[in-house]
Amino acid sequence: YLLKEKPQVVLSGYNIGANLSLMAPLSSGTIGAAIDAALNGIPAAALSFEVTSFQEALRDRPSGINYSGARKASRLITQYLLQQSLPPGVQLLNVCFPPEVNEQTGLEITSLAPNFFKKIVLRNEDPYGIPYYWIKVTREKDGWQEGTDVYCLYQQGNISITPLAIDLS
Repeated sequence: YLLKEKPQVVLSGYNIGANLSLMAPLSSGTIGAAIDAALNGIPAAALSFEVTSFQEALRDRPSGINYSGARKASRLITQYLLQQSLPPGVQLLNVCFPPEVNEQTGLEITSLAPNFFKKIVLRNEDPYGIPYYWIKVTREKDGWQEGTDVYCLYQQGNISITPLAIDLS
């Protein structure tokens, strides 16, 4: 361990941009760090914060994001991880915060949305005429399934807590 003693809990994040849908556990470094902790027997949660746009978040708030509401919720999640064991088959939590979190913001246990992101492959050429490809990711605008992380965050404006299992077989 990096520390002298094994940590009691690991909170990975805050990631700027919510780690949503089935795509997140396979592509997020924030979730990857929480998975690593869980593989070492440490209760863990991956925390991410949705922003309307990265540029807008930086422009509207000097620090980028107002974390005060999320800090309170994160303390509750930490207390839960320290005092309770996760349900059988659950190794970590994926927690996504909406852009604004306050005392009225709800918490929901969710599942991962199956289809939220669409990928478009764009072909361009560099200054030397050599082609390169850029994978552009866009979000679905509607049709979100109730009970999923995407529905919770965008339709209801609540904090999504998705229990995750590591077994990908």
